[in-house]
Amino acid sequence: MALGKTGVAVTLLDPAKGHPIQTWEFNDRSQIRIGRGDGNDVVIGDPLVSRLHVELNKDPAGRWRVTSLGRNGTLVDGEPVVDSAPVRHGALMQLGANGPWMEFCEGQRASRGSETIAWSGASMEMPNVDQDLLHSEVSKIADGEQFKGLQQQAEEFKRSRGEDELA
Repeated sequence: MALGKTGVAVTLLDPAKGHPIQTWEFNDRSQIRIGRGDGNDVVIGDPLVSRLHVELNKDPAGRWRVTSLGRNGTLVDGEPVVDSAPVRHGALMQLGANGPWMEFCEGQRASRGSETIAWSGASMEMPNVDQDLLHSEVSKIADGEQFKGLQQQAEEFKRSRGEDELA
């Protein structure tokens, strides 16, 4: 998935391997809040992360800055953030000295591997489904010999469990 020209992505990274775990994508935003609290744009359920740990803010010139608000501090590319610091495309942020790692990306970004992608912005349209075709295909499966055999095995299993539970 590619971001729009004004898009920003924040990716939670696996601490051992650096692989992406989950990505949050935002378009046309000037502020992104990251923390443990449910009211944040990015919620990280880690005890080292404060309820509101970091704010990412876009300045009038279009540059992003990170503001550290967590009690355990924030590092950007290994450097502690004192109050606020610039953040660039590809920067690695660590929420607390031993906390989770995140990557900040601007502009175009392709999803990688088996990460989960969440985004804020445009609503998602579900595809149209031909209900008659769906019903026909499900009926073929349900009426098939293999499915009937599985149903029979399940019934036998239920009966055997019921007899064991009564004993």
